[in-house]
Amino acid sequence: LPDVLAEVYEDLPVGLALFRLGGGLLYANKAFCSIVAGAGVNPARLRFPEASALFRLDAPAARVAPVRPLLPVSPASRDEDGDGAEDVNAKFQGVEKYLERTDGSFSWCRTHLSRTSLPGGEPCLRLVVDDVTRYRERVEQLVNRHKLYRGFVELRSDPLCRFLPDLSLLYANASFCKCFGRTRREVVGRNFLDLIRPEDRVRLVSALDAVTPSAPAAHMEQRLAWPDGGTLWIKWTFRGFFYRTGHIKDYQGVGVDISEHKIAEERVFQAGRLVSLGTLVSGVAHEVNNPNNFIMLNAPLLAAIWDKALPVLRRAAGGADGPDGLGGASLEQMDADVRGLLGGIAEGAARIKNIVGELKQYARLADGGSLTLVAVDEIVASAVLLLGKTIRTHTNHLSVRRGENLPMVKGVAQRLEQVILNLIQNACLALENPSQAIEIVTDHDRSSDSVRITVRDEGVGIRPEDMPRVAEPFFSTRARKGGTGLGLPISLKILKDHGGRLEFDSTPGQGTRARIVLPAAR
Repeated sequence: LPDVLAEVYEDLPVGLALFRLGGGLLYANKAFCSIVAGAGVNPARLRFPEASALFRLDAPAARVAPVRPLLPVSPASRDEDGDGAEDVNAKFQGVEKYLERTDGSFSWCRTHLSRTSLPGGEPCLRLVVDDVTRYRERVEQLVNRHKLYRGFVELRSDPLCRFLPDLSLLYANASFCKCFGRTRREVVGRNFLDLIRPEDRVRLVSALDAVTPSAPAAHMEQRLAWPDGGTLWIKWTFRGFFYRTGHIKDYQGVGVDISEHKIAEERVFQAGRLVSLGTLVSGVAHEVNNPNNFIMLNAPLLAAIWDKALPVLRRAAGGADGPDGLGGASLEQMDADVRGLLGGIAEGAARIKNIVGELKQYARLADGGSLTLVAVDEIVASAVLLLGKTIRTHTNHLSVRRGENLPMVKGVAQRLEQVILNLIQNACLALENPSQAIEIVTDHDRSSDSVRITVRDEGVGIRPEDMPRVAEPFFSTRARKGGTGLGLPISLKILKDHGGRLEFDSTPGQGTRARIVLPAAR
C-alpha cells in the first residue's frame, strides 16, 4: 500500500481494513485494530481469521459468498458468474453487528463492505467499521425512557394527550379515551376540535393562541357528558413545545377531573341562594300573613251578618221563596251559596295560614324552636302525609308499623320531622321500580330507654366503600343526578342536638336500613 495512502487511512476516525479476495489481510489502520481487537493491538498481530471470524469474511478465493448470511443477495442482482460479487457495494452497507473483541470486551459496529482495487490493479475488499457503541447505548436509553414515559402516562388517571399545531392528535392515553368514550384508534390522528362541544371550541383555540415561548402554558375548563347523563368537568393545562426559532412544534394537554370541585361550587352557590331564599320567605310570609289574618277575622263576621240578614230578606219577600228580586235564584239556594262561599273563604285562609307557618318554620335558623314533648308516631304520620305524592310515585308498597305505648321524646317537632322526611325521600329515590317496598317502623328499646324510627327500603343499597362517607357534607351517591349531599349531614346535626344518633346498614342490590335513635323523655 503506498505510504501516502497509508497515512491518509491511518488518520481516519473509523476503522478501515483491506482484504484479498483470497482471504489475506492486506492492511488495517489503528482504529480498525482498536475496534476489532481492543486498544493498543499491533496491526501486524491481527490475523485474517480473527477479523474474518468477526465479520464472516472467510471466503474462498474471488468469492464473497460469506456476506450472504448477513444480507442475502437477490437473484436479480447476481453477476454473470452467479456469485454476487458485484452486489457487495449495494448490499453490505450500514449493517450493525454486536461484536466480541479478541480482548473479551464487546462493542456495536456499523460495517460497510465494498469491492475496490489496489493501485496495482489487484482486486480486494474494503471494510470500513464505525464503532457505534455509544450511539446504540444512547438509543437504548432513549427507548427505555420512552417506554418508562409511556408506562407512566398510561397509568395516569388523568387524561393526557399530545397534538400538532393543526390540532391533529398524536397520542392519547387510556384515561383520555375513556373521557371521550372512544378507542385509541378512533382518537389518534383525529382533530381535537371534533371531540369537544361547539361552545368549547372557541375557548380551546383562544387558550392555544395564548401559548408563547415566554408563556408556554394555558388553561381551559371543559364540560363533558357521561353516557349515564351525568357531567364531567375537566380542567386542561396545555403546554407548548417550541423550536429554537420560536415556532410551535406541538402541544401537550394534561387534564384534571374537577367535577367534585364544580359540584361543591354549585352547592355552595345553591346554599347561598337558600339562605337568601330563607330571608325572602320570612319576609314574604310576614307580608302574606297580615292580609290573611284580615280575611280570617272578617270571614266569620260576614257569616254572622248573613245569619242576621237572612230573616230580614225572608220578611221582605213576604214569606215567599220565589226568585223575584233575587236574580232568578230562590232564597234557600242563595243561602246555601253564600254559606258555601263564606266557608270556602275561611277554609282557604286557614290553609294559607298553615302554609305560611310551614314556610316560617323551614326558614327559621338552626337554633330556633323550643324543646317540647313530641309524639314520634305523629311526626311520622305527618311526614308520610307530606310526601304522599312522592311515595306513590316510587312505590306501591308502603307499610307503617307503630310501636305500642311509645314514650314521648323531647325536641323540636318540625326539626325531627325534617330528618324523617329526608330518610323517606332517600328511600324513595333508592328504589328502581314501584314493586320494591318501603317499611317504616317505630318501637321502644327498653334496654337503652330509647325510641327508634326505622326506615327500610329494597333499593339499590350503598356500596361498602361509600358507607364511611355518607355523612360527609356534599357527598352524594346521586351527585351526577342532582343530589346535594346535604340532607344527611343536616339530619345528623339535628339528631346530635337532640341527643340522638343515626345508624345505617346497607347491602348493595338489596336495600338500606336507616334508624333514628332518640332518648325517651324522662
